[in-house]
Amino acid sequence: MVMIFLWSLNFVISKVALRELPPLFIVGIRNLVAGFVVLPLYLWERRKLGPATWSWNQLPVLFFLGFLGIAMNQLFFVMGIARTTVAHAAVILGLAPVSTLIIAILAGQERMNARRLVGMVIAISGIGVLQLAHAAENSGRESSLLGDFFIYCAGVAYALFTVFGRKYTRQHSSITMNAIAYVGSGVTLLPLSIVAARGLNLANVSWQAWASIFYMAAFSSVAGYLILYWVLRWMPASRVGMFVYAQPVMATVLGILLLHESPGPALYAGGALVLAGVLVSERL
Repeated sequence: MVMIFLWSLNFVISKVALRELPPLFIVGIRNLVAGFVVLPLYLWERRKLGPATWSWNQLPVLFFLGFLGIAMNQLFFVMGIARTTVAHAAVILGLAPVSTLIIAILAGQERMNARRLVGMVIAISGIGVLQLAHAAENSGRESSLLGDFFIYCAGVAYALFTVFGRKYTRQHSSITMNAIAYVGSGVTLLPLSIVAARGLNLANVSWQAWASIFYMAAFSSVAGYLILYWVLRWMPASRVGMFVYAQPVMATVLGILLLHESPGPALYAGGALVLAGVLVSERL
């Protein structure tokens, strides 16, 4: 539940950072800070466990997977949350397990059956309800189709990492995977972050915006995923997955309490369909 709270609060925290800073700058600095946070943990792990388990031949693949699953996931997320509501983003990201299942089926790692097909149709219909009622819900002032699309792309980016990185996540520790991903992504995105910062008076950026980026890096990124991998050592993945379904609900509640969002009936109906579809696809 701590992990789910950290990830859910990230929706609101991102909104705070975006009030003063552009998405590309936020993502680049977030990854760089996360790299500085996780690097000492990686060095401590190597000192405790011995030499690194990865080879230099694997490094390009590990970097690409990390860049896809973390940097691109975060970039699409921040670009999306800047254009949509917390509630919309939470519901659409709730579709991520279905996206992962579809990619796994296409990659030959899973098989399609009637139960999964029904679940997918139910979940996707929830997104349809959300978008068809979009105009009636908020007249386009708070959320947009483009913002929702970027959020969906964020889920797809992480789904691709989950499916194609499965082999490597079994070979290497979570600290190793996170260190390579965050350090590599932070260094790669740094030039783009510098370009994005042109015209900004960083001295006038509030401490709330800087604190938001630090939260996104240290707590949502590093701490959240370290908790996830640690919990998976002691709990079945199916039980952990049930907790993840609480994220759309918790993020929506936080958006209402902290940002005074006002979701309409269509969002609740669409969210219920998405969660029901995911449950049918994965659990029943």
